[in-house]
Amino acid sequence: MGAFGTVIRGDFRKLAALMCGACTVLVLVCGSGALAAGVAQPPPVNIVPTAGIIEMPRSAAPMGDSTTLFTKRQFVTGDGLHKHTQTYYWLGPQSTTAGAKFPLVVVLHDARGKAYAAEVLASQAMREKFPAYVLVPQSPDGRDWAMPESYSDTPAYRYEPQRESLPGVITMLSKVPDQDSIDKNRIYIVGCGDGGAGVYGAILRFPSVFAGGVAINAKWSVDDAADLTDVPLLIEHGAADDIVPAAIGRLMSDQIGKNGGSVSYQEFPGLGHGCASPDFYSREMWDALFKQEKAADADADGGQ
Repeated sequence: MGAFGTVIRGDFRKLAALMCGACTVLVLVCGSGALAAGVAQPPPVNIVPTAGIIEMPRSAAPMGDSTTLFTKRQFVTGDGLHKHTQTYYWLGPQSTTAGAKFPLVVVLHDARGKAYAAEVLASQAMREKFPAYVLVPQSPDGRDWAMPESYSDTPAYRYEPQRESLPGVITMLSKVPDQDSIDKNRIYIVGCGDGGAGVYGAILRFPSVFAGGVAINAKWSVDDAADLTDVPLLIEHGAADDIVPAAIGRLMSDQIGKNGGSVSYQEFPGLGHGCASPDFYSREMWDALFKQEKAADADADGGQ
């Protein structure tokens, strides 16, 4: 394998009931619209939303039957209108000792909300072989983990950073439990499909955070290849992928390598765009990933 090296928005309306003799006049005010001319206005009714934005997971069981092994948590930032709630799943090592530190694996789910890599890591055999913390953040429908800023061969492409969920994940990393037991020099990121695009975005924009990444059946702009060289990366692709052709994975690997990046590429005959195949999550893949480690003095503030 080489060196490996549901947004809820309030359409809030104010309903005022004005009593006029024996009749009731109902006046609907939208935004800052004025009341009917000639009708006395009552004191304004203030309806203050408290939910803010709540990101609903795409799947109730991202790790299938293994989801019950994870603790479901919510990461909340801000308050009132600016309150933002993001769901994530958390799994720790089966046993720890005082002072011991363990890797953290961030798994970004696919378009259906499935996190097969996390399901693999939750098995008894894997927890014994690769004890680690596993973080599975959730990105709702209508959002992307990350988007390239451009595709030189697609002039009509439009970058919409407000749709990206990845920045919230980076903030979440400093707030998850067991901070003192996480080895900050061994934080890894794995994703398939949409999640694989998030892996590219993560190592492009937050290279100081991650020690290694695995992008599976993922599409990203080759325009960024020269800037995807700071984090060891494994690219895996199904040869029969008819959604994101394997040629894209081969091209990304080739261009990252030509620009000096530590990249490996593996193609799987007969596999398509789906993310469920255990071939993508082989013991050899995890062996290579868990060997990656940043220098002890590496900057881990999340910036470039």
